[in-house]
Amino acid sequence: MKAIEWLKAGWRVFAANPVQLILGFLIFAVLSGALEVVNSALGVDSGLLHAIQMIIGPAVFVGWALFCLRTVRGEQLAATRVFDGFSFFVPAFITGILVGILAGIGFVLLIVPGVIVVLVFSMWAFGVGDQRLGTIGALKYSMQITKGHRLDLFVAWIIGVVLAIIAAIPLGLGLLIVGPWLGATYAIAYEDLAGGTVVQSAIVE
Repeated sequence: MKAIEWLKAGWRVFAANPVQLILGFLIFAVLSGALEVVNSALGVDSGLLHAIQMIIGPAVFVGWALFCLRTVRGEQLAATRVFDGFSFFVPAFITGILVGILAGIGFVLLIVPGVIVVLVFSMWAFGVGDQRLGTIGALKYSMQITKGHRLDLFVAWIIGVVLAIIAAIPLGLGLLIVGPWLGATYAIAYEDLAGGTVVQSAIVE
């Protein structure tokens, strides 16, 4: 099954680039919500911080996706390259918010439609960042490359959720391993679905 192949290849990429991916993940985690979680645990009103992270979240996600993709492609990167996602701030914000709204509606109506939306548009960040597409183009691109592979994406997603839950048990320290590993796996899956030549050899090793 492709999901298992992606996870294995993602682990190999992580094992070859642990420091790079962990440092990049730390920046991604802080920008996308870690500070809010800490403030909430301390009972601090984080309304403003939450609003800020809602605004920058999509661009941060695109930056992390690109960071992982470039790592998969063999680039040596400074962790600050996660900020590259802000170069696509407008299309990232619009696309990310739209996908979030559609998924939210799907989960409210019935869980299955929400899951389908997540899977169909799961590669939107690469459409925006790697393919330089606008919102509609990125959504169409994700629909195209995920077609026929959504069961594999679902299995990879479920395994990732389980791994993240387990990793969070020891004070969340396990996420320093699982987070970067899943990030690399996400990029591997994209390269495979998009027909990237680099990833083909990584998967069959």
